[in-house]
Amino acid sequence: MSKQEEIRSAGTLGFIGGILTFIPYANVVGFILVLIALYQLSKAYNNNEIWRDAIVAVIISIVGVVIAIFSFIGIMALLSSINAGTYTSVGTIIAWVLGLYAIAVISGYFWRNAYAALASSSNVSEFASASRWYWLGSLLTIVIAGVILLIVADIYAILGYYRLSR
Repeated sequence: MSKQEEIRSAGTLGFIGGILTFIPYANVVGFILVLIALYQLSKAYNNNEIWRDAIVAVIISIVGVVIAIFSFIGIMALLSSINAGTYTSVGTIIAWVLGLYAIAVISGYFWRNAYAALASSSNVSEFASASRWYWLGSLLTIVIAGVILLIVADIYAILGYYRLSR
């Protein structure tokens, strides 16, 4: 398989995967397809930064979600077992939300770097746009508007994968 065919194949995987990430119950499969596409593109472009930053972002997200779930359960158990005052409860929940926010920003940083490296290697401007929107979206997740920007980033990434697949 030639380098151009590998890039087209990975672009198709990323395009299909990106679309599937918007479909409930299919989004995990879509996410895996996007990761496979990023891995293949990092090999095709001989740029390990693409894959390294993407996998670090995923690991941070997974570890963050696991920690968030267990810490939330622990916080709720602690608050229900002690007769904590309102200020303690609110402060604990604010600290939990800020921890989640920190994880989102760190993960967003690595997604930004992965897509910036892909944009640099592929010369596809949509990946550069996705990189910027992932970063802005992760910074603004503390206010719900960031989620909308992350969707915009996903759309730019899908458009970039589409260009590669043609």
